[in-house]
Amino acid sequence: LLLDLNLNGESGFDLLESVVSKSFHTIIVSAYTDKAIKAFEYGVLDFVPKPFDEIRLGQAFKRITNAIKTTDEPLKFLAVKKAGNIKLIDIDDLLYIKGAGIYSELYLKNGNRELHDKSLESLAQLLPSSYERIHKSYLVSLGLAEKIVIEPGSKYSLLLKNGELLPIGRSRYGELKGKMG
Repeated sequence: LLLDLNLNGESGFDLLESVVSKSFHTIIVSAYTDKAIKAFEYGVLDFVPKPFDEIRLGQAFKRITNAIKTTDEPLKFLAVKKAGNIKLIDIDDLLYIKGAGIYSELYLKNGNRELHDKSLESLAQLLPSSYERIHKSYLVSLGLAEKIVIEPGSKYSLLLKNGELLPIGRSRYGELKGKMG
């Protein structure tokens, strides 16, 4: 997350307080260099003073890359842009994800849906290993799966614990069956 401390009169620190800042890496970009120590108290990865140049910003991005490589913590949130705001969706609130062209539709346990700006392929690489690609258009956490249902015409579906049925791609059936036992 790239964050300025001045957000149209609001404080960037308020945003850091309102979310679990440890669930993502944050770089503060601000002219308020006197706030750098406070920023690091919030667990930000770097503080880039304004005005900045490409070299300094590149160093900050390199820190993020190095931090990601050394971190074993799984992704905890997905950021969804909506009406000019960013909403964080807790991974534990996901029911499944359906591909929608170059975007993905997040189906939540509370019945809501959110559109994510990453493709299903990109999300499959970001999400914890419990998420399985069961079809070219579906990603689901196997912890939410009840059983595989064999339907007429050699079609397969995954029955979720909430009663929803999702299609299983033929090419993915064998591997999925092995993982579910």
